[in-house]
Amino acid sequence: DENPIATLAVNGIQHNLVETVLMIGGAHILPGRTDPCKAELACYFQSTKDFSIHVCLSLPVDIGQGTAGAYFSTLGTLKAGRPTLSAIVPKDATFLLYRGADLRGRHAGNNYPANFCDPVKRITAYYVCLTPIFMNNADYTRLVGGAGGGLKGPAKPMTPVVNSRLISLASRVKGIALTAPAPRGAGDAPTGPGYPTKAMKCYRLRPDSDIKEGKIYVGGAKATTLEKELKVKEEAEMNAGILPGDLQRWLSSSLGFILAVILASFLFVWIFSLVFTNYKEAQHLYDSPISASALSSNVLPKDWSFLPASWFGVKPCPEAVNVAPK
Repeated sequence: DENPIATLAVNGIQHNLVETVLMIGGAHILPGRTDPCKAELACYFQSTKDFSIHVCLSLPVDIGQGTAGAYFSTLGTLKAGRPTLSAIVPKDATFLLYRGADLRGRHAGNNYPANFCDPVKRITAYYVCLTPIFMNNADYTRLVGGAGGGLKGPAKPMTPVVNSRLISLASRVKGIALTAPAPRGAGDAPTGPGYPTKAMKCYRLRPDSDIKEGKIYVGGAKATTLEKELKVKEEAEMNAGILPGDLQRWLSSSLGFILAVILASFLFVWIFSLVFTNYKEAQHLYDSPISASALSSNVLPKDWSFLPASWFGVKPCPEAVNVAPK
């Protein structure tokens, strides 16, 4: 149910969230305890540079009242405003980092399946939070019931951890933060998320002098701000003549105008058909041929016309004359 766009940065390398697993019954025993917690939330991240690298952020869960209660009470629902993963990670918590076999595909009935552990199929870096989060007892009961009768739980540790082995194989990590602190502006005053363009300096690089042995050396008095650079770029684009975006705007405007004219024409005819009685029938009133003589005699004065009909290729129709037989 977790948002898939959540990321975890490890030494500056981004890792995307690929799977979140709530294990009923913890997989790790926290220091000072003899048994795992009631549950454990395992968030698996994958490196954006090397897809074979997986990182697991593991959060042990106890029964009780805490800030993570709302997260688990809405688990499995489509409720708006559901708490995010960053809201349930304890602040200033200490994590234990170690590398081991992936817990996915394993359960308490088969801790070490051959297809996963002989040899180890995938090494995973675990960041185990040493401060548990809390879930309400009612939510725990609901989630256990939803798991079904075949629930076995995760693979469990077989023997206690030896301190010497823990010291040699694990690392103590402190200071993991899922929300970045507000940036500092002038006078170390918070300026909100992001950094102002005035505070970001730009340096023009000269490959012959600023790049040595694959390293970039930036300095000098010709530094400018990002705000000025963006302004110069905007002015250059305005004076560059026809740009690729201009052609797209012209085509879209032309197509929009043509479609608007077509729609307006249909709307005009539809309104006229409602306002004027028999509007459509009147359009076919003169579909049948009309006599030129009848038209000239009814419209124009007798023996007189504005323009000779022969000009238009129409032969004038003679009037009928009664001739007495001899």
